[in-house]
Amino acid sequence: TPYPDLENAIVAQLKAIHTFGGCVQQPIAGAVIWSHISHSAPHLLEKGFKISDLWVHKFLSGTLNWTMRKATRATQKVPEN
Repeated sequence: TPYPDLENAIVAQLKAIHTFGGCVQQPIAGAVIWSHISHSAPHLLEKGFKISDLWVHKFLSGTLNWTMRKATRATQKVPEN
């Protein structure tokens, strides 16, 4: 990648969130990526780089080998009849 330090910082923070039990979904991952880019390489955002959901999904799957899963839901109790 053209920005290895930036990528390493993003990966380290996402892994830290995941290690400590945080749920890393696309909006959270996108916010982490945006904050690192806006701090370390704001010229990328000025050039029109967009952090879309698809881009975040490809970054997570390609860089970290993570897959997005839907959260489980609690089942309803069966009514007593």
